[in-house]
Amino acid sequence: MTQNILKVENLNLSYQDQEILKNINLDLALGERVSILGESGSGKSSLLRCIAGFEAIDEGKIFLEDKMVSSDTFTLPTEKRRVGMVVQEKALFPHLSVKKNILFGIEKASNKNETVSELAELFKIENLLDKLPGQISGGEQQRVALARSLAPSPTLLMLDEPFSALDDELKQELYIELDKIFQKQQLSILLVTHDHEEAKTLTSKSLKLSQGSLITIT
Repeated sequence: MTQNILKVENLNLSYQDQEILKNINLDLALGERVSILGESGSGKSSLLRCIAGFEAIDEGKIFLEDKMVSSDTFTLPTEKRRVGMVVQEKALFPHLSVKKNILFGIEKASNKNETVSELAELFKIENLLDKLPGQISGGEQQRVALARSLAPSPTLLMLDEPFSALDDELKQELYIELDKIFQKQQLSILLVTHDHEEAKTLTSKSLKLSQGSLITIT
């Protein structure tokens, strides 16, 4: 039986009487990779924020590993959801080294140094660990952001347009490497993007968010 990592049921979200998400239903199985396409302002990032626990929902329910984490009366704190999220801005701490950025969410873990070493090797950033984010390239910063998101071993990794600021050649290089990493880690991925080629390369199923509603397109 396939294990459900994420289940969204009849989710509705409004901001100041403006309907943002309407009756959203979404399932994501262990190891499944799904992309959500849509225009700016269609609600893609808002959906990820609801799943991560940054936004309280108006109606519906969200389950992670069959545990309810959001309803109209309850919101489990983000830090208890085991969800990783990478955004376009990367959000690395500029005053911390690459190694300390990756360590940030796992400081109390007994195997923290081993985790950093494994992720550094996986993302080919071993020689960057002592550098500050401002001393490395945009592509390298994105690798660090991904490594940091994977350090706490999330059950779900959400990517919100993380590659949009990179040039096409660097994107293609990252896509090939990330596809191998995602397969090896058997990660469940939810990718928000404008880029149809990116969605096709990194995920096996694409949905379109239009006027607040989800439509399956592949």
